Amino acid sequence: DINKFELASKVGTEVNNIEEPQPGSSGLSLSSYKTASVSTQQSSQQKIGDSNERMSVEKALALYLDIGLSFRKYNILRSSINAIHPDTMPSYYLLQRGKSEILPNQIETSDIYSEVDLQNLLDKTTNSIIKLIPKDDIMNISLTLVSKWGFDGSSRHIAVVPLQLVEDEKKKVLWQNPATSSTYF
Repeated sequence: DINKFELASKVGTEVNNIEEPQPGSSGLSLSSYKTASVSTQQSSQQKIGDSNERMSVEKALALYLDIGLSFRKYNILRSSINAIHPDTMPSYYLLQRGKSEILPNQIETSDIYSEVDLQNLLDKTTNSIIKLIPKDDIMNISLTLVSKWGFDGSSRHIAVVPLQLVEDEKKKVLWQNPATSSTYF
């Protein structure tokens, strides 16, 4: 068992606000909680220790945005993981560079609104999706991005969600959004 202070000394950083899970908080008895925690810990440690994969900038950026990490928290997480398995997570600098590549150009903002050119947004979205498809499948073909959009009257937000990328001639779906109700893709 390693506590947060031992982890901090190994990683070389301060680890704050890490709370130990409380026995019984998940509805398990104390004895089954301890057993589950040990087996889960061992399984997680084995998966991390056996892996020699590096996390792509895109996956790290998705993690960073999905769980709402700050600069400091991302670097603590990165240092902790990289201490166990070196060079697994990309630097924050690479994360920011990756973020600037996927954001549409010319975003105009003020105190009361944000505005972006729709075609620019769709082009950036399509380019991001194309990176997920093997190059042999998309050479010299015409593609159509099928999307949906909606307007939330109470918050005055508009959302555009890509649904699928279709090859025009054969009408073959090359990419399908796995979560069509989510605006996170």
